[in-house]
Amino acid sequence: MKNINIGNPFQILFPDNCVVCKSSKMMKDIPLCVECFSKLKFVSGSLCQKCGRPIDGKNEDLCEDCKKNDFYFDFVRSVYYYDDITSKLVKYFKYKNVKYIGDFISNSMYMKILSESRLQDVDFITFIPQSFFKKFNRYYNQSFLLAKNISDLTGIPLISDLIGQYETFISQAKLPLFLRKKRKKMFYSLKKNFHCEKILIVDDVFTTGKTLSDASEILKKDYSIKQILAITFARS
Repeated sequence: MKNINIGNPFQILFPDNCVVCKSSKMMKDIPLCVECFSKLKFVSGSLCQKCGRPIDGKNEDLCEDCKKNDFYFDFVRSVYYYDDITSKLVKYFKYKNVKYIGDFISNSMYMKILSESRLQDVDFITFIPQSFFKKFNRYYNQSFLLAKNISDLTGIPLISDLIGQYETFISQAKLPLFLRKKRKKMFYSLKKNFHCEKILIVDDVFTTGKTLSDASEILKKDYSIKQILAITFARS
């Protein structure tokens, strides 16, 4: 039988090109070329002391959203702004089963944690859960994989099975912002016997804050956790 050369299968699974523009990657473990990597925009400067949104006023502690909304989380920080580059990274990792991008994302989040002492001072790490059908369709929960990597990097124990997600028929990402804010609560308690003083929630993107706030509400009311902190890879 004639041998057929199909090439290197690892090259197919882990291509050496930028996920955004398809140029050569700058490094093996970074899924971007030099140019696209240089365009990543860090969330920095004067930030809201609650959600991490940039604020202009030097004497302001909270952004307008946090003044108007009773968010249940206490402190959120994000690494990058959500734009064409970070959205491509998240979508390839989240929907196209390109798991190695998760290593880059979680390492970026780990570096952010190292720069924020408040994010280091937690008892446990957890993550935003997925409903049964969402896990079935996507094969894995991207937030769990990020949380697992961050737990391994920081040594902070990972705890799961605290909250579950109700089944939804329309993806959160497909809803306009005003409907995201008005939708019903997404989560419920799994009634596990658990308590701690501070916990860190890991998720991929912060948009309106509704998802993190709903999860934080369950953790505070059903598990009496006093402080809910969170980190995301990107924020809009």
